Amino acid sequence: MNGLEFIRAVFAGLAMISILAFAYLYLLDLGTRHSHRSELIGPGWGRGWRKIAAAGWGECLRCAAAWTAARAASLVSAGFINADRSSMVGLLFLGYVLVLVPAAALINALFGGSPALIVYCLAVYAAFAVLHFTSEVTWLRLINGLLSLFLFVSVFIGVPLYVLIRFTGHAQSNVFSHSVLESFLIAPMYFAACFGVKICVDRVLPLGGFEAGFENNGFSLFMNRFLAMIPISFVLFFLALLMGRLAVIEANPSRDWQSLIPALLWTSLSLPLTLSILSASMRRAGAGPALMGIGLSAAAAAVLSVVQLHSARLSWIEAAYVFLGFTPDGARIYLGSDFWVMHLPLLPVLVIAAAALTAVLCKGVSAGLAAVGDGKGAVRPALAGGVLAGLFAVLFGGVAVLM
Repeated sequence: MNGLEFIRAVFAGLAMISILAFAYLYLLDLGTRHSHRSELIGPGWGRGWRKIAAAGWGECLRCAAAWTAARAASLVSAGFINADRSSMVGLLFLGYVLVLVPAAALINALFGGSPALIVYCLAVYAAFAVLHFTSEVTWLRLINGLLSLFLFVSVFIGVPLYVLIRFTGHAQSNVFSHSVLESFLIAPMYFAACFGVKICVDRVLPLGGFEAGFENNGFSLFMNRFLAMIPISFVLFFLALLMGRLAVIEANPSRDWQSLIPALLWTSLSLPLTLSILSASMRRAGAGPALMGIGLSAAAAAVLSVVQLHSARLSWIEAAYVFLGFTPDGARIYLGSDFWVMHLPLLPVLVIAAAALTAVLCKGVSAGLAAVGDGKGAVRPALAGGVLAGLFAVLFGGVAVLM
């Protein structure tokens, strides 16, 4: 198998889903017209289609791309960058580091596991106890400073990073199917470690802190988006390996540190890089700057993809062949796990490009219904949505047939 059969099956499945969506929306439109119950569909549908009908082609494309990018940025800000402003998140983090991890380490040590982590946690507790009694002693200022530094680094980086490394090693050595499931359970540990690094960076870098607008600093925003993507990239890495295994029936895809670290690094870098490029290009109105931003983002992501596989184990030429869907020697088509993993940096720009393409198709549907049906395309959103689903069915089905 070279993987093309798997791609064909995926597109055929998407076509079937689109056909079902078309049938559902068409019947919904019939029910809405005959029962005169507009509440069968949400009011947002009608407003959305009316906005699309009133907007220009270029405006639809630009607004869809800008909205998708802004939505991604807001999700990162709410879920990661500004998470430390919530007392609940801070309590959960400290409970994880100071209660849950030591308890698990103690149980592990009692049942014959390594005592290293419980000893480390006891050292952290001891440092807490010493500081409780000596923090006001002037002549112990140097020792208190060193203990404070030890606690700061241990709580926010040391303990989460140690746990992360141990559980990641377990996932790498476990049965592959179990590793895919475990990745969802290990991802919160990556979030905790990255969250601790973020807190350290926010407090240590001499950029003025939050009171001076640190969160609006371009470098810190870029780095925080990068850190936010690492837990997601970890899960995507194992899902990409699963895709490769399903596509070409690989027995045991490579998931060692040599493959994992470049995937985490370059995949996590793709989202902040894409958002930065789009933010710079969309300062001007019109579809041209938006298309240029999407194109530049795609080119940058493609470079990251090739660099990722090259930094893992292949030469530049071999990585380029794999990126194009061939074996490393370029002899035949082969969509294995390396192909899927190295294309992970393209996901952010592909989502934004898909949103822009969908907006253009929506505009085409709205204009077509207005031309052939006395202009009611904008006020019959279920029908317009059904036609859009039909277009996707034709598109996905055509790709499946051609392959």
